[in-house]
Amino acid sequence: WLKIVVSISLGTRIISVPCIFVSVLFLIKLVLHKNLNG
Repeated sequence: WLKIVVSISLGTRIISVPCIFVSVLFLIKLVLHKNLNG
């Protein structure tokens, strides 16, 4: 039972890392776009 919980938590962590990375890149893109447009 504990193994199932650990594997689920690891899976969600592996999934959430790319999501965080993409959102950070999106924020950087927005900031750069605003700076370029003044």
